[in-house]
Amino acid sequence: MLPISDRPDATGSLAIIASHSFGFSRSEWIEVAELMTPHYRLIACDATGFGDAHDITGYTMADMARQFADTINTLQLDHYVPLGHSMTGKVMSILASRMGPQLGLQSAPERLILLTPTPLGPEVGGEDLRHA
Repeated sequence: MLPISDRPDATGSLAIIASHSFGFSRSEWIEVAELMTPHYRLIACDATGFGDAHDITGYTMADMARQFADTINTLQLDHYVPLGHSMTGKVMSILASRMGPQLGLQSAPERLILLTPTPLGPEVGGEDLRHA
């Protein structure tokens, strides 16, 4: 299971599975958690290779999506919404689109929230932008 932060004082029944942008960790959700927990259960996760998951391998988008699916299944969530920011927006899009045997999600997400997601295709600007 991916490292998580879960607020036991949350009163809402809908779980938000939130992850972070590239180069950050689940700690980017600390301040947001204060505002969300009266309405939702916020479960912030570190993606593989980041934060407390720095030693967990599997760095492709599909590998990361599988790790999030395993975490959701381990927590036995059936009323949840994935929330991805930047890089993990792409991961959560893959997660939400691949039910069943491909990822093994036991239940489908209610919705999907993307915060400035990385595009699903090749990176915008390609090599030219990277060199600039």
